Amino acid sequence: MAVRTYSLRTQGNLRLSPNFTVREFRCRCNRHDDVLICDDLVRFLQAIRTELGVPVTIGSAHRCAAHNRAVGGAAGSFHLQGRAADITASGRTPEQVAIAAERAGAPGIIRYTGNRNFVHIDTRANRYWATDHNGRVTVVQTFGTSASGGGDMVSRERIREIQRRMNTLYNTELTVDGIFGPLTRRALILGFQTEINRETGAGIAVDGIWGPITQANSLLLRQGSRGNAVFVLQGILYCRGFTQVRFDGIFGPITESEVRRFQGANGLVVDGVAGPLTFGRLFA
Repeated sequence: MAVRTYSLRTQGNLRLSPNFTVREFRCRCNRHDDVLICDDLVRFLQAIRTELGVPVTIGSAHRCAAHNRAVGGAAGSFHLQGRAADITASGRTPEQVAIAAERAGAPGIIRYTGNRNFVHIDTRANRYWATDHNGRVTVVQTFGTSASGGGDMVSRERIREIQRRMNTLYNTELTVDGIFGPLTRRALILGFQTEINRETGAGIAVDGIWGPITQANSLLLRQGSRGNAVFVLQGILYCRGFTQVRFDGIFGPITESEVRRFQGANGLVVDGVAGPLTFGRLFA
């Protein structure tokens, strides 16, 4: 659990892992050159970033004593030692981030919701996992396996079902582990790209990367649609925590209801039709 001291002036752009640099861990008072960073903290953050597949923003990491007092930090805060970070992730809820932190093995995790929406992680010696909703703290044994904003509990066995089906339909060679991570997300995008080409002849790249060309050629799925593209939609909805869907490839009332729930939870037009913007947010 080594804690190292870096110079913001000379080492600010030093890359500590594929997605994090020294500068991101600096005290937000911006008055000090020294930046304390725990090696294990970087390891946990990178694992979370890899699991979520989206940028992770560090709102607060190392703090000097004065800044810690100014923000109301505890006298013995792990931030003072460079062993804590408060984070958010692009397009992800605190629930998702906390689950990713649990999977990464972080011993200290506090999920803040309500007036504040972020996740605190630290490298304390003994495990402490908790939720804090507007100051009401509850110690938890797990943050569950919910993948996203639907708020429903996601079954690892049902994710295994999705992974097995993707391997059969698209030869994606996924490890059937029941975990929705970057590889399963990529496989679902790859499957959707395959169905775009089959149904439209667009000839887009089948690379598992959601970009502007894929979005521009996205299928429009609505009640009455059928086929593998609908299965992919049902799979990604489930993985995002909208779990009432059946994996039957039929866009019926239940799938429409879950599409509407997802749209409402993500600030989209709630029309029950899965088009470019809805798929773009699902695959983000």
